[in-house]
Amino acid sequence: MERLTVAGAKAMCSDSFRDARAYLDRRVEHVRLTVASGEKDAAAMAVAAQVQQLDPTARPASPEPRASRPRFARTDIRGLLADPGAAEISLEQAQQEFGCFLTIFPPSGGHRGLKIAIKDIFRFDDHMPTAGLARAPGDLALPPSPLIARLRVAGGQVAATTKLSPWCYLPLEVNEMVAPPRNPLGTGLLVGGSSSGSAVAVASGAVQVALGSDTGGSIRIPAALCGVYGFKPSKGSIPEQGAMPLGTTQDTIGVLAASPFVLRSVFDVLTTLPEEDLPLAPTAVVGIPQGLFHQADSPLQRGLERMTNALQVLGIASRTVPALDLPRMNAAAGLITGHEAAAFHGPRMVLRPDQYPQTIRSRLLVGLAVSDAAYRMAQANRAACLLQVLQDIFAQSDWILAPVINRSGLKHAEIGQPEAIGKLSVELLSMNRWVNLLGLPSICIPVAGTGATPSAVQIVGAPRSDRALLALACALHSLLDPELKKL
Repeated sequence: MERLTVAGAKAMCSDSFRDARAYLDRRVEHVRLTVASGEKDAAAMAVAAQVQQLDPTARPASPEPRASRPRFARTDIRGLLADPGAAEISLEQAQQEFGCFLTIFPPSGGHRGLKIAIKDIFRFDDHMPTAGLARAPGDLALPPSPLIARLRVAGGQVAATTKLSPWCYLPLEVNEMVAPPRNPLGTGLLVGGSSSGSAVAVASGAVQVALGSDTGGSIRIPAALCGVYGFKPSKGSIPEQGAMPLGTTQDTIGVLAASPFVLRSVFDVLTTLPEEDLPLAPTAVVGIPQGLFHQADSPLQRGLERMTNALQVLGIASRTVPALDLPRMNAAAGLITGHEAAAFHGPRMVLRPDQYPQTIRSRLLVGLAVSDAAYRMAQANRAACLLQVLQDIFAQSDWILAPVINRSGLKHAEIGQPEAIGKLSVELLSMNRWVNLLGLPSICIPVAGTGATPSAVQIVGAPRSDRALLALACALHSLLDPELKKL
């Protein structure tokens, strides 16, 4: 348990703390969960600190329409993924060296299209996902995912399922139930999560592409740490049916790949966004929010310079734009995810405590302390923040350039204690959650670093600008690393 700080003590005396503590007491009693008083205090303190970052006068947004049966944008997808490409190592070798897979599937019917790894959160065929546990829970009641069938129709080969952190609820590969994957870039380097196995599978060279999910950075963080591309589309642009949810209003299905050209092909197969021919605008501008890179380390600063130089070659100017209100947006995102995750997992923690290691239990206790009123306030702040970003930044720029992680070459030595896991998790989420909160598309792009630990930046687009964003990434690809081949 974290020691109570001065700031924490002030939070404990606040109305926000008292409200969160009282609400948590009622929730815990309702689900009949045994929780120590110190654990309750820590959870309520975390919620109070987030609530205090919000604007209580923010007005609620109009309710979003419920998702209907997905209507995919393309009907002519046969053969789009039929080219198998060139695997650098076999699936079996990747598993032996890096431990990224849970199940490896033999090619069915001699089919050998593009090899695709699947984060183990999807139901398909007779496969039920483990969601990061030692074995698949038998009570998830997920419908079959339509994505797997689409990939196969397009010629893709579903080659394996990949490891993840339990319930998708950590931005690290930490998993007390399943041995986590190892980073192909070097011994002792962190992989990140929760789509950890998918990032390692691509970085190993065994597959060119993998599906993942991203609720607060779970694709972009491991992509950055493993030196691959990671694409988080606009919210809802890839159907989420048949995938294990975490925070339903921020969950996004996305793709990791060795090349943006492969990302674009897979996105074309899976998206419901209409096709558009969007050439790069001759006067396009990338906005860099004020102060956003001030804490970036030297390798990332050099990567930022390489990126802005490459953008300049494409005729795209870089401009400083108003700062993002990250404390407010991170707080809103945390409250929303916590409330939504706890609604599902709270009762299950009592019935199946063996499925919830302490790292996940602690985060879910925070979610249980988020009242309906705090959740509604967070949703209202979400709408206000989106409007502010559209008016202040996207009104004068086409994209936003931002860090994924401020430090390069993170190592396992940093997460030796539970408190360190929580601290690093907050750090990793802090640069990424805002994208999910606002439902924006973002692509993590590796830029050359020093030695075996590349840095990465992310380019964030306006809502539903996914195709233009992927086109930009493809145009940047050869400029950032001439040795990379277009796949």
